[in-house]
Parts: sequence; C-alpha cells; structure tokens
Amino acid sequence: MVQSAISLASTSSSLPKSPNHPLLPIKDPQTLAAVKAQVDNLPFSAGGLAVLLLIFDYETSQGICSNVGCNLAGLLAHMQPENEGAVAFAKQHLLTKEENDTTCWYLFTGCFAKSEHEGVRAATVVALRELAEKLKTQSALARCEHLLAILTQEGASASRGSHEYVKTVFDDLAPVFESRLVDTLGYRVPWILHELVLEHFKVNDLMLMPEYVNKTMSILDLGCGTGLVGKCFSDFVREKSTERSILEADYKETKTQITKLQSSIAEMNNVDPDLLDSDFNDARKENLIVIEKCEEYVSVIERKMKAKEGMGSGGIYGPIKGRMLGCDISPKMCTEADKTQAYSSKVSEEDCDNFLQRQPENSFHLVVSADTYIYLGDLSANFEAARRALVVGGVLAFSIEVIEDNLEPKGFRLLDSGRYGQSSKYIKTLAGISGFQIITEQDIAIRKEQAVDIQGKAYVLVKK
Repeated sequence: MVQSAISLASTSSSLPKSPNHPLLPIKDPQTLAAVKAQVDNLPFSAGGLAVLLLIFDYETSQGICSNVGCNLAGLLAHMQPENEGAVAFAKQHLLTKEENDTTCWYLFTGCFAKSEHEGVRAATVVALRELAEKLKTQSALARCEHLLAILTQEGASASRGSHEYVKTVFDDLAPVFESRLVDTLGYRVPWILHELVLEHFKVNDLMLMPEYVNKTMSILDLGCGTGLVGKCFSDFVREKSTERSILEADYKETKTQITKLQSSIAEMNNVDPDLLDSDFNDARKENLIVIEKCEEYVSVIERKMKAKEGMGSGGIYGPIKGRMLGCDISPKMCTEADKTQAYSSKVSEEDCDNFLQRQPENSFHLVVSADTYIYLGDLSANFEAARRALVVGGVLAFSIEVIEDNLEPKGFRLLDSGRYGQSSKYIKTLAGISGFQIITEQDIAIRKEQAVDIQGKAYVLVKK
C-alpha cells in the first residue's frame, strides 16, 4: 500500500521543480534537514506530498522514527481520499513511533472509518486487525478494538464501550472538553434536562416536597465529566446566596426599565416630525441617555454575577445542604469536576453501572445522565441499577443520540462517530421492563458536528 501511494503521488504533474525541493532521494542528514525546513511551506499540495514521501523514504531506510508518517497519512487522506496508502502510513506510524498518538488515531476515526471508499474501509479493517495483535498498551488496544467494532459491528465494543476506551478518550479531552463542547459544539443538554426536571416538579407540586423546599435532596450525576450537571442542578441542593439574589433582582428590574424606555422611543419615532416640539425632542434624548446608563449598569451586574459563578462562600449558591454525588470513569474529568465545588464529596473515579450498584436502595431522589448513555450502548444494567437506587417517585433524567426504531433489532447501535445511538422504542421497552414511567420525551439537538445538529432525545422517567 505504501508503494502504491508513492506511485500515485509521484505521477502528479505539479511536483516541485526547484532545487529547494529535490525529487532525487535524500541521501544524507544535511539534505534531510534542509528539506524538512521547507515542509511547512507546502501544505495540502502535490509538492508537499512529494517532499514528505522523500523524507519518509530516507528516514525509513535509516531507522529514524518521527511524525512524518502520520503527517504523510493525513496529507494523503486529504488529497487522495481513495488512496489506501494513507492507512498504511498511519499504521506504520503507530507501530514504530507512538501507538497512543491522538492525531494519528483521529485519522482512523475521522477519516478512514468514515471513508466513502470501500477499499479504504476494507484496508482499515485489515490494518486494525494487525494493530490489535501488535499494540502493547491497553489504551491503544482499546481504541483499536472500538474502531474495529464500528467497522464490523462485531466484538464486545459493538454493544458496550470498554472502560479503557472511554477513559482514554475523555482523559485526552478533559483540559478542553467544556469549552469545546459548550462554546464550539453548542452543547446544552444539562440545561435542557434541568428545565424538564423543574417542569416536572412544578406540574406535580413536587416543589412543595420538604426535601426540595429545604434543599436537602439527594442527587447523583452519572458520568459527570467536568461538572456541568452538578452546577446546573445546584439549585436543588443549595440556597442562592443573598448577594446573588440581590444582583438578579437588580438585573431583572433594570432590563425591564430598558424595555419600557425602548418602547416609548419607538412610539415617539412614529410621530410626524412636523408635529414635534422642543420638549418632545428633549424627552426623547433624555430617554436615550437613561437607556445608555441602564445598559452600562446591566454590564456591571453581569460582570459581578460572572465573578460569582462558583459554589460556596462568595458564589452563586451557599453551602450545600443536600447531597450531590458524581462519578466518572476518567480520572482527569474527575479532577475538573472537583474544581467546581458543586459536589458534596470528592467525585468517584468509577464506571457508572458499578457506582450505581454499590449504592443503597432508595437512596436518591434524582439521577441525571447528560450525554453519558451515548458512550455506553446497552443500557439494561444501568436502568435496573438506577431503579434500585431511586426512591419511589424518584426521577431518572437523561439524553440519548437517537436512531430509527427499525435500524437495529437490539435497539442500540455503535455509530460511525464512535458514539452509541438508541431508539425511542428501545427506551420505552427498557423503561417498562425496569419499572419506570416515561413522563417526558423531547426531541433535542445534543450538539453540533461539522455545523450540523446531532439529533437526540431528552427523557424524564419516574420510578413507579
């Protein structure tokens, strides 16, 4: 495959002709250094591909291990997506340079496994099977097995994401997870679930429940990630601080005043200018000045509220009165969640099902799972454990990435994205078997992917 890739690239009519980009084989370290210095100036071009091939050929002959193989695989996949040689370069990089190279694994996940060319997908399966026999670390092997399951729908990972795979992926993402998910991908699931649960409480007069009134509810955040759910649901277990309440009241009052003044000015603008006297114009100018000052005050309030987004003393909420527990299989995610101070104890580094099964019966009023089930697949054990841990009338709130009811007989499927989708029919069946009543089923966009909404559903279930 590597040789076929070299042949394809070498036939390009746009290969570099200048002495700075020699087409002759590199024969010494000095030439290698000179050529490498110019590689960055040849992105996504036949010239850049030819130069990388020259570097790769020389380094391979000399037993040198660098990132050129991975770079070459990426460039080739971009320029010649039908070329199976890109898979071979990536595989060789993992075996000879760094088998846990996140960038190289992304080529397998984001390019090769999703390729429209059957030959590339077939070559990927062959490469992954070879990697599965030769990789040395558990994290790399877990990535490999998960990708094989995506392409073949075979193996344990086709039904359930392995602990090692999920841990590896989210440890890599932890430092940028929240900003990327919320700011870039438009992720709003924790807020949506909060609104749906709150609506359920309002409709069923559960806000009069002593545990809610006194903020002494017991909540479990399954797969807590960086702690977004813990922060969103803090109003169930904490009282808002006095200062925050005052700021919110000022904010609301000032925004109302701005709206009224803007309406007044709009009415003034509809009056015939010939009928206006100086007093009328003065009143209009005065209103504009007041609006400007109000908007400045709103900005000040927003900055103060932003500075008080933490928990505990000086934050939005006072000390925790109820119980907010969290668990996540990724150690680095647990570290990020602990920083929020949203939880009543240190977040547990543990698989969701194992954590649930360890809890006493009837120990939680609310279990929340925001975008966790899309990394689990088969939810039967989770639903049963959640039902056991919830009090009668307790709520299980969660989201899924939805698939069509007739797509997969078992009701869930490992998707090309590496996430799992579940069908509405599967959730309804599982809810009935596990002793839950579906209160809310709402279509939502769980996030964006390449600027396109990923369709999902949000659920509120109650233990019968």
